[in-house]
Amino acid sequence: MKRTRKLMKIKIFIVLVVICVFSSQIHGIKATEYDQTTSRLFDEENLESVSTDDLYITTPYTENPLRKFNHITSEPNTRAQPIVIAFQDDATSSTEIPNYECGAVRNPIYTLDETKISIQWSPPNNPEKCNGTYVVQLIDNDNEAVISNLTTSDTSVEFLNLESCGSYRFEINSFDLAGNPGESNEKFFKTETVIPSPVINLKYNSTSSVESQATSVTIQWEEPKSGKKCVKEYEVLMWRRDRESEEEDPNIISSNITSRTITQLELTACEIYVVQVTAIVNASIRGVENKITMTMAARLTVAPSKTERESYGQHFLNLSTTNNDIKSVCFPSLAMFTCTYEGNDTEVEKELIKEVLVYPDDEKYYVVFEDLLPYTKYECNAKLYNVMGWSASSLINGVHLTDEDIPDRPTDVFVNETKPNSFRVSWDAPERANGILNYYRLYIRMIKPLYIIPDSCGGIRTINISHTEPATVYTRIVDELNAYVQYSVQVAASNNKGVGDYSDTIFIETKAAPSDAVNNLNFNVTVPTSVNEYNAIYTFMWDIPCRTNGLLKGFRLRAEGTRQNYDTHLIDITIQANENDTFYLYDVEDFKPSYGYNMTVTPVTGPEVANERNKISFIYVLTVPGVPKANNFSNWGYLDTSTAPNPTQSVQISISRRIMKSDEGEISWYAILLSEIGCQEDPEPKNGVLSPGIDWPDVLSWHDVQDKECIPQYQTTPKRLSVGENEFGPILYTIGTSDCTNDPNYCNGPLKPGTKYAVIVRIFTETGYSDTQMMVFETDRLIALLLIITLITALLSSGFLIGLLVLYKKGMFEPSPGLTILPGIDEINGKNFIERYNEMTANKNERLIKEYKTIDADTAILENYSFNAARQNSGKNRYSNIHPFDHNRVVLKMDDGDSDYINASYIDGFKQEREYIACQGPKPETCNDFWRMILENKVESIVMLTSFKEGNKIKCAEYFPNNGDFRYYDDIIVRCQDELSFSTYKKRKFFIEKGEETTEVQHYHFFKWLDHDCPKYPNELIKFVKQVRCERKVQEVPLVVHCSAGVGRTGTFIALDIIMQKIKEEKRLNIYEIVKQLRMQRVKMVQTPGQYIYLYKCVYELMIKEKNWTQRLIEKLTKTPEKQEIVDEEKSDCNTILGELSPLPNGKKTENGHINNTESHI
Repeated sequence: MKRTRKLMKIKIFIVLVVICVFSSQIHGIKATEYDQTTSRLFDEENLESVSTDDLYITTPYTENPLRKFNHITSEPNTRAQPIVIAFQDDATSSTEIPNYECGAVRNPIYTLDETKISIQWSPPNNPEKCNGTYVVQLIDNDNEAVISNLTTSDTSVEFLNLESCGSYRFEINSFDLAGNPGESNEKFFKTETVIPSPVINLKYNSTSSVESQATSVTIQWEEPKSGKKCVKEYEVLMWRRDRESEEEDPNIISSNITSRTITQLELTACEIYVVQVTAIVNASIRGVENKITMTMAARLTVAPSKTERESYGQHFLNLSTTNNDIKSVCFPSLAMFTCTYEGNDTEVEKELIKEVLVYPDDEKYYVVFEDLLPYTKYECNAKLYNVMGWSASSLINGVHLTDEDIPDRPTDVFVNETKPNSFRVSWDAPERANGILNYYRLYIRMIKPLYIIPDSCGGIRTINISHTEPATVYTRIVDELNAYVQYSVQVAASNNKGVGDYSDTIFIETKAAPSDAVNNLNFNVTVPTSVNEYNAIYTFMWDIPCRTNGLLKGFRLRAEGTRQNYDTHLIDITIQANENDTFYLYDVEDFKPSYGYNMTVTPVTGPEVANERNKISFIYVLTVPGVPKANNFSNWGYLDTSTAPNPTQSVQISISRRIMKSDEGEISWYAILLSEIGCQEDPEPKNGVLSPGIDWPDVLSWHDVQDKECIPQYQTTPKRLSVGENEFGPILYTIGTSDCTNDPNYCNGPLKPGTKYAVIVRIFTETGYSDTQMMVFETDRLIALLLIITLITALLSSGFLIGLLVLYKKGMFEPSPGLTILPGIDEINGKNFIERYNEMTANKNERLIKEYKTIDADTAILENYSFNAARQNSGKNRYSNIHPFDHNRVVLKMDDGDSDYINASYIDGFKQEREYIACQGPKPETCNDFWRMILENKVESIVMLTSFKEGNKIKCAEYFPNNGDFRYYDDIIVRCQDELSFSTYKKRKFFIEKGEETTEVQHYHFFKWLDHDCPKYPNELIKFVKQVRCERKVQEVPLVVHCSAGVGRTGTFIALDIIMQKIKEEKRLNIYEIVKQLRMQRVKMVQTPGQYIYLYKCVYELMIKEKNWTQRLIEKLTKTPEKQEIVDEEKSDCNTILGELSPLPNGKKTENGHINNTESHI
């Protein structure tokens, strides 16, 4: 039913077509028009799901017999039999479906021979209904084109020149007698595959754009002449061919396309390429290649790279540019470089242009611009020329500098603001800097001083100064110059290339300034030659200053002399300078004997200089004494044989100290002269001068006179017997106490019994001597003395025996415990010390006193130990029983015959050997030695534990100057720079100068400590010891400690310092052993039982504070353990101690007067 409906639709369609044809009244209809009409019909009919195939409509034979139309198939995807509709020219009526009367030909067969087909067939089965004519059509199936249409009466035909690989069909139609076609018969066939021939008309067209830098080529060709239907696609290959070597690039651009035109982009301009086109049948069959050579279109080179500076100099630039056109081989032949100068320098050429030849192989193109100015900036670009012309210039200009050259000279250099040690130099910048200025260099050269310089100075320090200033600075004050000197000034500018030429020389003279001090100030003494008057002459000599810094006019000599208990003596002298003299001598005859003069020599320079600012040379002059006048003294003492050890051979003499005072100078020594009277003339007092050639007056010794019948005058005392310093008591001496067996010199030999002697005391200054008036005594006779001795012995023996008997009866005879030697004393643990202290201080410190006496007993023998050096220098010892041991005494360096002796001992510390120097307080004659010791041992700190005077007794010489003053000690200058007063001590800062070296020394003066006593409060001394230790910089340098004798207070201080260190580090101590060890190094260290007990008190104070601190620490930690920061005032640093020892402003109050030695020491 479905098939029937579709056939009906076909029939209706055909009828409609016929109607349309006749209604148009045309002979036929064009295929295209019909196609359109038919298409519309199909659309209007809205035939759903109807597929189309071929419909053939036949027109009269005179026209193309076959027209192709669409028709409707009966089934989808099936080919229906064609319906042929014949139209005759005279058709005017309706047409009916033909009835095939002539049948189709039979058995059509064909034979293919490459491009030829031979077709044969048999006539139809009803030939009687056929007219015997056949129409054979050859149709190209690819495009339905009729290739050939043959009408024949034969049953075979041939078609030639068929295309290889063609898809064809042939149709054979027979005709009935009326000429109507019968049923057709068709066959499909294909021609054989052949290798296609080369494509033809292969050609190209290339274009290139400089803006986009794109080069492309379009390639076209026509189909091959043979085998074109075999071609499925075309293979297009392109590769580059080198212009010069004609080598072909193995890198191939490959494309496979079905069209016959192709465009390749991204090619290189002016490049040579080879293109090859090949027709492709299948993977195994390829056509014959066709290839041509192509040259890509030329274009302008793109703008080259920014110019680069390859090398440069002060007057040239070597520039380069690079061809950035990587998509072109249209190589340039020229490069043009253009450099422009935009600055204001009229000397610089504004535009420079240079062309250079370039070559294809050049990686860079170079140009050199010459005759340029240094450090000049140019903006440069480049462009390139090829066959198409000049390229655009570089898109970015290269900015290039020529190299720097040294700058020109600075301009307008001048000098002003001239002063003694400085002047100002000013200048302007160079006209051409030739680079970036880094700085200006000032060269200041000293030409000559404008004053005389002694040869010994070797000329003043030559000052040749090179200053550098930033490039933005145009002035400088040049200082540190010599005064009154001519200088030359030059200025140069500097850049990275170096320093340019200096400016023209300017000569300038600095102003005058205060003069330096004179050099080599010294003096010689012509000792007195008269016994009647003081006529010593002091010849001062000096060299003029190395730098007078002005016109030298003369010198001013000023001297201030002092002597204890005498008025101050002043001298002021001015002398004129000679023009060319560099060395001066001047005699001063106005000095007084035994005065200490601070002598100053000051240069006097030109009026434009304030002379009081000239430097002063100092020298200390201790004038020699004159010849004393002792013959005025007759009642100078007394003699007593009754107090002598042996009245028959000795006598006790007491000499008044009145005779040891002399206006002519200090008395240094004395001698006692004896002579027998009654058998010779009485001795006359003498006086005389001790000249350098006379060591001692010629006088006999005891050895010389002992065998004489009448004893002439002889000296019984040692040579140079010192007067000593106990100025408040008489000098006691016992004559006749030595046996003189081992002493060949002056000795104190026994006197003759029952003999009258004349006694004269001879006093000495350093320059002369004088005798007192004679006094007479007589020794006892030998018989009377024996009787007295016998009687006294008997009486004493009887009394002693009676006393022993009485004591024994009463049970009171026991050994004295005072000298009991205690067993070895162990160390005391710090924790147990308080308990032990309470035990040892019971019963009025009984155990501590025993300990001390044991130390005394153990070390008593040492007091007769080796004191050879001390005995030989007895005059330098303050006390006759306090001497340093030879093995550890401080030995001074021997300079110019000086003695190496000083009463000082090295003392070992807690861990450091020779940590201390314990010494006596300086005497007037040992102050120089004291300061020598300070410098030679590099001492940094001195502890003084005595006042200069205690009551009426001199305990120490004033061995340092007042605050702000200075003193000379031979060639050593001591300056007191600063002084602070605290409640118990003073702190001073000294500067010690010797030659070119200056040493700073701290001086700690604890004044609340009397001799043989102790400070009232232990905590005062504890803090003081701590302070000294805290401020010591180097422990290896000895700390000098002295009091008066250098044993009692000195030993206590050192012992406490050692004890405190030992407690801190070991928490245990043995005071007994510490003191005993000190005694092994210096006699009587810790001199009294009270000082020994005081050490225990100090340790007790330390332990109590330690205990209290620990308790407070526990309490605070218990209350606020997370917040409290415990500070131990006793364990903190030195600042804590300093806070407790602030200076006192009340040093001058009346109630504090006993503390200060002098008002200047407050």
